[in-house]
Parts: sequence; C-alpha cells; structure tokens
Amino acid sequence: MPVARILFPLPLPEPFDYEVPEGLMVETGSYVRAPLGKTERTGVVWALAEDTAHKARALKPVIDVYPVPPMPEAMRQLVDWSARYCVTSPGLVLAMALRARGGLKPGPVETVYSRTDDE
Repeated sequence: MPVARILFPLPLPEPFDYEVPEGLMVETGSYVRAPLGKTERTGVVWALAEDTAHKARALKPVIDVYPVPPMPEAMRQLVDWSARYCVTSPGLVLAMALRARGGLKPGPVETVYSRTDDE
C-alpha cells in the first residue's frame, strides 16, 4: 500500500506519513487534505513510498486531493534548500510558499447567457 509523506505548513521538522486510499490519485507535489490531530489540514505530498512496515503501525488516510496541478519539483527543492539555509523547519518555509491557500479551491461559477436566434 502506498504511503504519502505529507508536509504541512506548520513548524514541524519533517513530513508525516499517511495511507493513500485505493482509488485516490495522489502524486508527488499534490495538494491534499489530511487529518492532523483533531483537525484537517492542507499539506503537500513531499514523497511517495511503499509502506514496508504497514502491519507495525496504523496510518491515517489522506482525505482528499485538490484538483490543481501539483507543486513542481523545483519549488519543493527550493523549500528544502531554504529551510536548510535558514536553519528552520521546512513546514515554515512551505507556509510562506502557500500564502494564498484559497487559490486551491475552485473558482466561482459564472453563468453566461447568449442569444441563439434573431428574435
């Protein structure tokens, strides 16, 4: 079963492991919703791996994937590099990169009418 290593935009030292439910299309860089403590948070899939110790631990599942293009590899590398350079957690650098989280939601629906006849 695949495991998604999700980095949250919080002062956390590393990504957390989550189970990828069957039928959910997740790739490296995907923006996802996942449970963190008693809440659901938005995070980025930092890596995908096979769970070799799946029987030894119970993982929480990824809840949803946002229908947007994934974060590019170059941006994820920049976040990691900046965190090392500034000696801070990568989650804090990710928080700066995701300032406008509302952009992950679908835009408002606009109804447009056009005339189809000459009357």
